[in-house]
Amino acid sequence: MVKVTKSVYIEIEKDGQKITFGPDEIEDIKRQLDAAIREKGREFQAKLKAKRKVKALAKVTKVATVYHMSDKKKKEILDNVDKKLSGTPKTLSALLDGVSYVPNYLPMIRKMVEGQQNVAKKQVGKRTLYYLKDGKNMQL
Repeated sequence: MVKVTKSVYIEIEKDGQKITFGPDEIEDIKRQLDAAIREKGREFQAKLKAKRKVKALAKVTKVATVYHMSDKKKKEILDNVDKKLSGTPKTLSALLDGVSYVPNYLPMIRKMVEGQQNVAKKQVGKRTLYYLKDGKNMQL
């Protein structure tokens, strides 16, 4: 009867020195290498996750683009708004009807309209209505 067993020996020879590894030592080295590789993988994943978090935070804190409008366009918009303003409250889009503008300019236009001394605003639900402060026939 012949019995076959797993027995692998690794012999390393350099400069006249000889090292022999048996099955138990090979298994131990394998376990240590696996643990080291797993640990490096965890460190790599942690660094990768930190980089992603930094990139995500950088995107959140990005400053909004500031748009500039020419003085001629500002004057045209304010003249149109002044013509349409009355004692009756109107939304900003109703006041801007008849003048061309870029939607990105709306925050600037809103500040210009609210900055006028004779304009009052009233919040109704989600809408902001604008009207003349001294308007005699104010309705809602």
